[in-house]
Amino acid sequence: EGQSPTGATKPFFNSTAMPGYVWEGDTSSDEVTGHMLAHSVVYDLVADSPNKRGRVRRLMCNTMDRIVDHGLVLLDQFGNRTTWGFWSPLLLNAAPDPSQRGLNSVQILAWLISAHRVCELESGGKKFLE
Repeated sequence: EGQSPTGATKPFFNSTAMPGYVWEGDTSSDEVTGHMLAHSVVYDLVADSPNKRGRVRRLMCNTMDRIVDHGLVLLDQFGNRTTWGFWSPLLLNAAPDPSQRGLNSVQILAWLISAHRVCELESGGKKFLE
């Protein structure tokens, strides 16, 4: 574990690929929302070549494949569920804060339908219909 630049108690790690950079080890649903929105916008409106669209497609598909493959849960680098990275109906319905149920449900449905369109994922479409 590295030191948080802000003194926070969350796990932070020093990058081995980019010395001097520190990354947070507990990704949230908000972060995934930002990435999925950006991937969709760049794919549809910015990427102006098959190569660029392919790069965006790989990012989006890898993210959604990982979430779907782990039961609609975001796992960290050690294979543990992140604090706020869960969209599984079983986990959402058992969550202590019921206000997150609707928001997280809409998030995963939007991502699944986007991934189904961009990635041509059969699993995304099937999971959406469940």
